[in-house]
Amino acid sequence: MRFSLFLIPFLVLGFASVATAAPTIQSFSVSDGVTTSETEIQAAPGAVLTLSWAVTGADSVIVVPGVGPVPLVGSAMVTFGSQPTTYFLNTTGGGFTQGSVTVTVDPAAVDPVISEFSANPNETSFTDEDGDRSDWIELGNPYGFELEVGGYFLTDGPE
Repeated sequence: MRFSLFLIPFLVLGFASVATAAPTIQSFSVSDGVTTSETEIQAAPGAVLTLSWAVTGADSVIVVPGVGPVPLVGSAMVTFGSQPTTYFLNTTGGGFTQGSVTVTVDPAAVDPVISEFSANPNETSFTDEDGDRSDWIELGNPYGFELEVGGYFLTDGPE
């Protein structure tokens, strides 16, 4: 019996990974507020703000919260609430890159809130430190910072 050994050449294909650069965020900003730094602005509650961005080398770009997937270059309008909000620009494609900008409440754009008052007090009204039942007003602050109340006053006159 005769055995033959055949050598069959084979080709090994190697795959070299090609390093790709992470996306580049050229800009990410928010406008229509009072700029306090490159990554933070202050705005009045309820203000409509414009987020703008420019990205290169990305497969996908998402702006959160409240916007979602977006093109590489563009802008979107967002309505600011009354709590500090950080908007994130997340990019993928050869890596992950993230930018952010924070919007906080502009103290100059808000007033204290009258949360309670009493006029024409009667026998069920609170008494003050002298035992009198006086008119009174309570100011509330729904924000996470001190409000300046200097310059506010009460009057019973029409002017």
